[in-house]
Amino acid sequence: LLLSGSALLIIVAFYLFSLYRCTDIFDLRKIVIKDNRILDEGKVIEISGIKKGTRIMDIDREAAVKKLNNSVYIENSKITLLYPSSIVIEINEVEPLAYVKSDGILKYVDSSGNVLGPAKASGGYDLPIISAEGMKMTVEFLNYAKASSPLAYHQISEADHTEKGIELYLNNSSTRVIIGDDCLKKKIAILESFIKEEYDN
Repeated sequence: LLLSGSALLIIVAFYLFSLYRCTDIFDLRKIVIKDNRILDEGKVIEISGIKKGTRIMDIDREAAVKKLNNSVYIENSKITLLYPSSIVIEINEVEPLAYVKSDGILKYVDSSGNVLGPAKASGGYDLPIISAEGMKMTVEFLNYAKASSPLAYHQISEADHTEKGIELYLNNSSTRVIIGDDCLKKKIAILESFIKEEYDN
């Protein structure tokens, strides 16, 4: 009886395995991308290396997550299997610091000065625009401003680094503001006080 039961289990297992090999019910058909604002869905899938039609159980999620996390656009990611034929890719993108004018179009720049992809009109980011020349110093200034005075940072519409140092324009003013190159944190505090005074008036 024990031998008969074991044989039956082997036959059933073989049948189920054969059925699995023959059916396409577990072939990946749908990939859902969540929390992407900079990257298009197709780009996220391309970076992950995951192909539709792959058996969902054969997807190497660890390798795909590693590829995603190695992208300059993505801080971390997660992949969830939804049986029988779908997956969800959740990504946490790098937060852009500014837009940069490059080759006649606006692109995202992160806090390390990396130029990311082209800016998307639907991205929903309210960021200052900077120039490619002197970008390193401008990015440094914007990092100081964002950390010490979000109010001042979000009121900057354009920033540039010239022979006079950091120069910028505010959202509600066409007057050029010359910051210079020294005592940036102190000058950001002064700028914030100036903006608050203008709001009060």
